[in-house]
Amino acid sequence: MILVIACVIVVAGTHLYFYNININLKYRITELKMQLADLNNQVRSLGGTAAQVENLAYVEKQAKSNLAMIYPEQMHYIINGKLATSHSQEAR
Repeated sequence: MILVIACVIVVAGTHLYFYNININLKYRITELKMQLADLNNQVRSLGGTAAQVENLAYVEKQAKSNLAMIYPEQMHYIINGKLATSHSQEAR
């Protein structure tokens, strides 16, 4: 009789142990699915950003506005504190 009770306790303990592991794994799966959704959103966002950066007009606009870059034939001279611009090399 004691052996049967001991076996029932062992089986119940084993069942609770595996049930707890199962619940933890389901929780982890839910976390990973949420993380995957966030990463997929980032991939879509970065895909749009990559397409924008590959657009030559966008790159040119950013270079001109943020980096103050100009075309080589557009030279700027500062004469007595005033800005003078040459749009072609013939103007030299």
